[in-house]
Amino acid sequence: MVDIIPPTVNRLLVTLRRPISIVRIFFFLWFAGSSFLQPYLPIFYRSQGLSGLQIGLLSSTGFAVAILAAPQWGRWNDRAAAPQRILQLAILMHVVTMLILSRQTAFWPMVIVIAANALFASAQEPAAASLALRVTRGTGSGFGSVRVWGSLGWSILVLVSGWWIERTSVQTGFAGFTVLLLAAISVLFLLRAGKIPHPAPPATASSPSPSPPAGRYRPRPALFLAVMMSWIAVAGVRQFEPLFIKQLGGGEQMIGFSAMISALVELPGMFWADSLTRRFGARRVLIAGMILDGLLRGSILLCPTIPAIVAVRALIGISFSMVTVGVVAFVQEQTPLHQQTSAVALYTVVVRNLVFLVAYPLSGVIFDAAGAIWLYAVALIGNAAGGLILLAHRPPPVPRSSN
Repeated sequence: MVDIIPPTVNRLLVTLRRPISIVRIFFFLWFAGSSFLQPYLPIFYRSQGLSGLQIGLLSSTGFAVAILAAPQWGRWNDRAAAPQRILQLAILMHVVTMLILSRQTAFWPMVIVIAANALFASAQEPAAASLALRVTRGTGSGFGSVRVWGSLGWSILVLVSGWWIERTSVQTGFAGFTVLLLAAISVLFLLRAGKIPHPAPPATASSPSPSPPAGRYRPRPALFLAVMMSWIAVAGVRQFEPLFIKQLGGGEQMIGFSAMISALVELPGMFWADSLTRRFGARRVLIAGMILDGLLRGSILLCPTIPAIVAVRALIGISFSMVTVGVVAFVQEQTPLHQQTSAVALYTVVVRNLVFLVAYPLSGVIFDAAGAIWLYAVALIGNAAGGLILLAHRPPPVPRSSN
């Protein structure tokens, strides 16, 4: 029988069926869906009559739940033969609860819905990072080569979402969010459990653990403090910069454009961060990323204008890539394979949400009392402190198991 599929098309289909390709497509759709909602949630809350303090308290509710839920999700994910099923459930419930939130008009019902949302949303980031680490293992590709597809999806769709929402309403963002995240869930059905490397079991006398390190993971206080300071730094700007852009005369399309330009720079930034991590080590890349991020955000103090915010957003694509890849790589370097999701969850969810639990309401108070501009001073000080903490601490050599 004559093969009716051209060789080029056949090679493309084979490539698309690889687990790493499927996960890259998932990251694209997952971030694309988030771009329809995440930048505009502060505007939605404001349109419902909430103050800056109430917006901060609403976010803190989700952070409090996530602090408790994320470690358990991480443990389940580390033991799961099919981690994509946990991720699918978490995203589905995230969509359901956000649709319920879209119909709320009062503060206390929103608190209840956000708490329910956080119970499942807290599973997404560590589960997705774990899945990316599993499918890249042994391929010569790093975490950044998968995470960059999220940046691509965000950069393309966030501009579209801003244009669309400005001409309709923020409520339509919930619709785009739903469609794209359901598509992301569907893509994960193409992954077969047998094709995903499973974390090795804990080391025993007859079964040594492979490199990375053997034994139990011990949290690094310096990394813990540095990541904490970094999250304190970005909490206020992350929450209120869209409202600051509105105050300066920009609309939703400008908010979408500023978010797009940052994600666009992340496309080469993630690959570059992977390369820098292999060459210089995760710790040095993380230090440089934090200090650069602080200097960039602090520059808004000197020039609080929309063009300056857009320019800084573009350059932050580089520092964000360095911090994102640096944290995951640092944890990966020092964590046994069978505990990596739990460790990633500790830093990317638990530490972040513990900080945001306090920082979001406080930044809301600053926003209400003094305006958004002073949040950039906090960003400068916090990021600089995080980088200096890591700079002053040199971690001990990581023990490796013998094979």
